[in-house]
Amino acid sequence: MTGLRQFIQHCFQHALVLALITSCSKEEAPYPVVSFTYVDAANVNFGDTLRLGFESTNSTSYKLSLLQGSRVFTLPQREVFREGNTIDLELIFNEPYLESGTYDLRLQVENADKGASTFSSLRYTGLALAQRGFALLGDGSLDLVDNNQNRISFPLTSPYNALKVSSRDSLIYLAAFADEPVEVRRLKDFQLLRELPLVQAAGFRNYYQFIKSAEGLYLLRTDGDIDFLEEGTVQASTSLSAGRTARMGCVLNEKLVAISYDQAGLNPQLEFFNSSLSGVFQSHPLSGSNHVIFPLKGNQDIGVLLRRNNKWELHIYNSASQTLSLEYIGNDQIPLAGSATAQSQLLMFSTDQELYRALVFGSSLPIAIQSGLHKNFQLSRFDQGLYLQKANTVYRLNLDNNLQFAASKFDVLQDYDILYNK
Repeated sequence: MTGLRQFIQHCFQHALVLALITSCSKEEAPYPVVSFTYVDAANVNFGDTLRLGFESTNSTSYKLSLLQGSRVFTLPQREVFREGNTIDLELIFNEPYLESGTYDLRLQVENADKGASTFSSLRYTGLALAQRGFALLGDGSLDLVDNNQNRISFPLTSPYNALKVSSRDSLIYLAAFADEPVEVRRLKDFQLLRELPLVQAAGFRNYYQFIKSAEGLYLLRTDGDIDFLEEGTVQASTSLSAGRTARMGCVLNEKLVAISYDQAGLNPQLEFFNSSLSGVFQSHPLSGSNHVIFPLKGNQDIGVLLRRNNKWELHIYNSASQTLSLEYIGNDQIPLAGSATAQSQLLMFSTDQELYRALVFGSSLPIAIQSGLHKNFQLSRFDQGLYLQKANTVYRLNLDNNLQFAASKFDVLQDYDILYNK
């Protein structure tokens, strides 16, 4: 028994000595060191390829990123030279949505659980926004027309009432008020990507209105729901209180503002939705009928045209004070506007006979500047120019009140959208 005890004790002591020797001989990995050897330029433009070099010791990997504050951007890059501890890289600035500004290049190197970084600042000038033409929706085809009037036409197998082109996502949305599912198609070849199921049975209206945002489409459904379509799918949805439906609206600072009604089409309310459609954060009762709403550019207000006591009125809703003020009462001989928009402090609206122009704030009555029905007013994201539709033609309204030809459809023009490079 004593011999066994001595044997166990000897083995334990041997193992302890071995462990001590091993721990003493194990060396920690050294900290890596890194520095830029050169950066070709301090000013970079969209489409440029920036070449840079760095030297690193005691490192096993590296990562190059672009920083602006807490935001991190990863751009395409390639290694073009390596010798010993020296590496040359090329960073390709081909992201069209990377905004102009000052950025930091961050180079990180690692070795096991240790790391080091070095930085270099640069000034970047991004891709400038440009207007590229128009998408024209007709009864039998969709046309893409560029600024030189070159035209590509895609046939349609079903009738549609509205279209939205997302230049950022390179997608086309086609929508009909009844009987046809909303389609999502690829911009470059018109290939069908997906369809949204019908809201109601065949023969019944599915949507009251389609409202365009910068890159997406709000769908005001006849069942009281509202969907927001972006990046090819429904990104958000909401339901109004029982029996109410949103039947018209506009977008203010990329948030939906709508007018809802009860089942009988009465008791209108101005509803302000948050960006995720998770609820209404402001609501205000409206009077009158035949409402038209539009955002007032440069502030948080909404213009409301309505008909009351056989005359039309312009109201301004101030979202800060949550008050609705009457600006002026129009001539009772002028029918209520069918379309309206605000360009700076000018109000443009159309009846079935005339296009009118007026000051948003002021007592002067509108003046007729063009004859005929004008609709589908759109402000260009490029230069805030005002475009509108008259019959099958899209025009730009100039400051001298004259219409400048922009594009036209050979058959009936149902809708149009402005094309951009991003």
